[in-house]
Amino acid sequence: MENIEVMPFLFFDLNETWAKKAEAIRKKRDEQYGNIYEEAQTDVRWVGDLGETCFNAWIKTKGEKDFVYHLDNAAADPNFVG
Repeated sequence: MENIEVMPFLFFDLNETWAKKAEAIRKKRDEQYGNIYEEAQTDVRWVGDLGETCFNAWIKTKGEKDFVYHLDNAAADPNFVG
């Protein structure tokens, strides 16, 4: 097969602390920006925030120091700037 790009993946052992942090980040962002698509029973948008939390932890293990993880006022802007 031609033109197939191999994409490496990161695997993490997730802990409850990270999940709770991600849920808190999502709650704060919803309070800040509003949530026009709220479906309380099926709302799993916090999983994206969990991904950010994991990425933040991973990049720190790589010794990267010249980056900022923006938690506030992040709508439509990058969450990570380096």
